[in-house]
Amino acid sequence: QRHVTKSSFSYKLLSSSTDQKTKIPQIQKGYVAIYVGDERKRYQVLIENLEFSTLQELIKQSHDSDFDSKIDGPIVLTCTTDRFDELLKFING
Repeated sequence: QRHVTKSSFSYKLLSSSTDQKTKIPQIQKGYVAIYVGDERKRYQVLIENLEFSTLQELIKQSHDSDFDSKIDGPIVLTCTTDRFDELLKFING
């Protein structure tokens, strides 16, 4: 099992298999996975942080104009990772 930490975000792989296709990323309880930018960098963000209007606006901009409170599939943001990192700094004070 591999564990990599960056800032307050952690990434954990469930499978210890050497086959990369069988590894499934685990999300900590109370967090949601958000993929950001063209490179789809994966972040784990506290669910309660989804209440911030700035983050809600990024989600709306990145998904269909028919934004619904339900998103099928992963949350993917089209903004840059630099912009998202700045937003997280603001949110986490």
